[in-house]
Amino acid sequence: MHSFLFVYGTLRTDMNHEMAHYLRNQSRVLGQGFLYGKLYNVGNYPGLKLGGDGKVFGDVLELTSPSESLRKLDIYEGIGMEIDQPFEYSRLVANVFFEQQQIECWTYRYNFPVDETDLIVSGDYLEFFKQKFSP
Repeated sequence: MHSFLFVYGTLRTDMNHEMAHYLRNQSRVLGQGFLYGKLYNVGNYPGLKLGGDGKVFGDVLELTSPSESLRKLDIYEGIGMEIDQPFEYSRLVANVFFEQQQIECWTYRYNFPVDETDLIVSGDYLEFFKQKFSP
């Protein structure tokens, strides 16, 4: 099982969020990376659509207990047997560019339709969040 995780939104290490705190305690933060795709504001969190030539920036983590952490993240992201389909997100392995190499990381892709007017042009949710919520 892959032990690397790419987080791009409310789970990033600089976010003050309960699950971000959990991940910091259950992983080793390796640094920042990016993957090719687009990032959208889909409410109080972002949604990732993979592909294309846009870049989405995030943090690369190495999970200390991948099975346990991913099970907990799946529940948080609304994926699982007890949740009706279609799921808002799906977990998959994606190629992430990190320290001048490509590594395979788990990440969460947004499955529902998006409105292009909600595109986060920078591809960086931290930057978007700071601009949206700073006084």
